[in-house]
Amino acid sequence: MKKATALLLCLLMMAGAFSACSAGGSKVETPDMAPMGGGAISESSGSSAGGSASYAVKDGAAERPAASAAPEAAPIAPPDTRPVEPAPEPQAGMLTAAEWNDNEHFDFFTDVLGRSEWKNMQDIWRIYPGHRVAVRVTDPQTEAPVSGANVVLADGEGSLAAAVTDHTGTAYLYYDLAGHGDETPVKVTAEKGGATAEAEIAEGETYVPISLAATETEDKALDLMFVVDTTGSMGDELEYLKTELRDVIHRVAGANEGLRIRLSVNFYRDEGDEYVVRPFDFTEDIDEAVKQLAKQHSDGGGDTPEAVEQAFLNAVDEHDWSRGSVKLMFFVLDAPPHSDKQSAPTDMRNCMIKAAEMGIRVIPVVCSGDSRETEFLMRTAACVTGGTYTFLTDDSGIGNPHLEPTVGEYQVEQLNALITRLINEYCE
Repeated sequence: MKKATALLLCLLMMAGAFSACSAGGSKVETPDMAPMGGGAISESSGSSAGGSASYAVKDGAAERPAASAAPEAAPIAPPDTRPVEPAPEPQAGMLTAAEWNDNEHFDFFTDVLGRSEWKNMQDIWRIYPGHRVAVRVTDPQTEAPVSGANVVLADGEGSLAAAVTDHTGTAYLYYDLAGHGDETPVKVTAEKGGATAEAEIAEGETYVPISLAATETEDKALDLMFVVDTTGSMGDELEYLKTELRDVIHRVAGANEGLRIRLSVNFYRDEGDEYVVRPFDFTEDIDEAVKQLAKQHSDGGGDTPEAVEQAFLNAVDEHDWSRGSVKLMFFVLDAPPHSDKQSAPTDMRNCMIKAAEMGIRVIPVVCSGDSRETEFLMRTAACVTGGTYTFLTDDSGIGNPHLEPTVGEYQVEQLNALITRLINEYCE
């Protein structure tokens, strides 16, 4: 009898244990079941992924194990032994990019500027690029565009803005960049080689044609500058960029026989790094400039903003830009200047104004890690100086993700082909 009773008790205890294990459906998430991203909440969990416990959801409530029960240890996922695919060897033509010219889509640009995020950036940087007059200068006899003409926009008291016509004979004059709100243009003057012409501007007029009988002719020359961010965040793309830019330089030199080319390569990081700005003078020794480009590597930085305005100041003020040349500044970067630095907004705005007066076209090449702030500043710099905005895209699969800019439809190209095309167009 005692044996039967003991056997019965044993069977009852086994049945209870089986029932406790099978009821409720609790599941422990393994590491490879957890969603991507640290600390994300699992769909079936009441704690962050990778935490100490996980609970099944049933009828909208989490079934928790008994307080006295110790949680089961999560199985350890086996290590990923798949070989890591090495980055491809840098070659010209690998990076992809696109162009967007806001001066050719100015209504689109002003619409973007009216959005709350972009209004806020204008207030932070105290740069307001919403007011522009486009002037096209042509020869009265041939109606051919007059490039290299100095154009001044004025009100009743003096100059509001100045720019230089490009290969199409067009100058873009941005006034009231500081946002005072009291500047009203009334006339525009064009001058080249001692010849001058003037036109009045009606209220609200934004496009003015001028005929100018300019007889001065000059030999074609190109001042080509690259300003490159070499902080640590550029490490994912810098080696590829160096290869692309070297290819561009040789392509341009080979395709423009007889064109006098001077090249300047300049590099910058941030305060506290090995250097803030590392500039090189313009030189006609293209091979030497290419060697300087090849020597650079990425390092430093540490925070998102970099010494952009110091590099911009150096590029505009501390280099001997030649008179009468086509002047192109390619600004390669992935981060904005320090907005908390008191002088940075004024420095950026003044650099844009002075570059426009000198005829220096700023052409940004915006890389991975870009922000809306960088996009705003670089698109504005391109607009004010008569340049165009270019940006890397994800199509190449190289580097970290690239910000999709707030632009219309665009055509993806190889970066080296895009830059070469732009240089050749400006040199027409």
